[in-house]
Amino acid sequence: MMGPAQHLRTDEQILVWFANAVEAIGETTPWVLQDYPLALTCQLSVPIIAAIMEAHPSCVMLKAEDWPGLEKISALRRLQAEGTLRPFSILTANGGMFLDLEYWRGTNGSMTGYAFPDMLVDLYRLQAAGERDAAHDLFDAHLPLRRFVSLLESASAIPYARYA
Repeated sequence: MMGPAQHLRTDEQILVWFANAVEAIGETTPWVLQDYPLALTCQLSVPIIAAIMEAHPSCVMLKAEDWPGLEKISALRRLQAEGTLRPFSILTANGGMFLDLEYWRGTNGSMTGYAFPDMLVDLYRLQAAGERDAAHDLFDAHLPLRRFVSLLESASAIPYARYA
């Protein structure tokens, strides 16, 4: 997984950085593009993500961690539906804070770190079955705990699994 270096600010800098990174790992090595502006301080717009994906077929997935990033996911899937952007998987994170909405925007799954994997599996199954209301109800039941854990993580920098 590769995310942009924190000092990058322009689209040109971002594109050159990823070209150099792909050259370094080899053009046939599969990799994941990490879009996490809260931690990396580098903004990846929809056009720049599309340009990276088109320039580097070895990029097989986007880890979408913009906050909340729902419109970005929808815009990328729209470009794919129009045929102007090649297919790739989208995995989300952000501790699952927007997970029920992200699935409906077209994500393929998540890597949340949330300490209740049974809920994540059930949520995915409900979404896949088209049971949107039941999925929202399940998600909403866990959201207060998810938010509390997120506060603990950000306030203390102690892994939340310790509190689960």
